[in-house]
Amino acid sequence: MKLTTTPTPYETLRTSLRTGVHENGVTKTVQRYSEPLLREWRDSVTNGDDMTSAETRRRLVVGMSEVISIRDALILATLNPSTPLATLESIASEPHIPENVRRVGAVLIEAFDNPEHTPDAAAMAATKKILVAMIEETGGETETDREYLAQPFAALSYIEWWDNHAREAMRYAEKALAADPNNTLSTIVITALKRNISPAYIQ
Repeated sequence: MKLTTTPTPYETLRTSLRTGVHENGVTKTVQRYSEPLLREWRDSVTNGDDMTSAETRRRLVVGMSEVISIRDALILATLNPSTPLATLESIASEPHIPENVRRVGAVLIEAFDNPEHTPDAAAMAATKKILVAMIEETGGETETDREYLAQPFAALSYIEWWDNHAREAMRYAEKALAADPNNTLSTIVITALKRNISPAYIQ
């Protein structure tokens, strides 16, 4: 007799997201999926506290794991909380169009190279609170769920690196790689830490 297992909430969300992409295309599906998530994330970073629901955090975990540009839009909102919601939605759903490549590059360059660009303390605190909650709630009770921890850990490592917390950044980057040895963002953070590379405001 073949035993069947009940999908976890994360697996169910992933299946739904992939089905949407297959039936409606990437752009439209990601727009619909990410808009309420980005709205709650942006509200959180601009108000300095976690204003996300548990369901939103589950959807964020799956969204950033399935669509890297969703993760990147979340990080961008933390680095520049004044970024309009419509811009974040566009970056999440159409990351490769020239205008969005330019937008992302401009924010990252400004934040990295400008010594006057210091982290927004409220935005950083809210972001860390949300990401920690996402990680704790995911739990990793199954092998599949553990895979979802890679991107939240990677995002948290990047934010800690940006906030000049090297020890925490390294710890979270290593946890991201433990969940997914091919995680690129955590590898970038570890390389930056080993080479003493940091944003200009720290130097």
